[in-house]
Amino acid sequence: MPVYDDAAIVAERVRLAIEAADIPLPSGDVRKVTASFGCAGRANKATNRNFEDLVKRAPK
Repeated sequence: MPVYDDAAIVAERVRLAIEAADIPLPSGDVRKVTASFGCAGRANKATNRNFEDLVKRAPK
């Protein structure tokens, strides 16, 4: 599923950028954060009736 693969690649790039970022606070402290993304695609219209079904199948 090429679009799914592309979405997963973009999501991983964004995740890595977020993980690498230092977030400066007004106090001078620096915080790190992480993120997690899931991707789901529609391969067959008959089995993908609505948005909620698509979200349910996304990796958690």
